[in-house]
Amino acid sequence: MDCQKKIHLSTLTNDETWDLFQKQALISEGSSITVKNLAREISDECKGLPVAIVAVASSLKGKAVVEWKVALDRLRSSKPVNIEK
Repeated sequence: MDCQKKIHLSTLTNDETWDLFQKQALISEGSSITVKNLAREISDECKGLPVAIVAVASSLKGKAVVEWKVALDRLRSSKPVNIEK
């Protein structure tokens, strides 16, 4: 992006990942147990990467359970890409 300043983002701990995911996806005590369980599994698949957590959680906010299941399946079947530099 040709920016002037680089900002290092380290991976988050499991607790930090879960907290951020809940905040971005608006998971609360009132959310269904199914959504909470799917949300936990999806947040684990984000491997502590802040950008991934925010992107995935925000995109699932307010979606139907079936869309959460599709997202989890896609994350599990995705293959990492090795990007140099």
